[in-house]
Amino acid sequence: MTDVSEDQPKTVIERMVSGGINRDRAAALIADGWVRTGDEVIRDPDAVAEKYVIAPGVTEHV
Repeated sequence: MTDVSEDQPKTVIERMVSGGINRDRAAALIADGWVRTGDEVIRDPDAVAEKYVIAPGVTEHV
């Protein structure tokens, strides 16, 4: 397992988990199209999220 430093971009799922969302729940939300970065819907949990992730309750489902 490799460490991800603060300098390196984190994946969408890493950002969600670090924000307190259970990994399984985060994966389900991503797969169902409930997660965005900016105005882009993210469906790949391993996609790099440079800054932030918007999860349900803040965005509309597509």
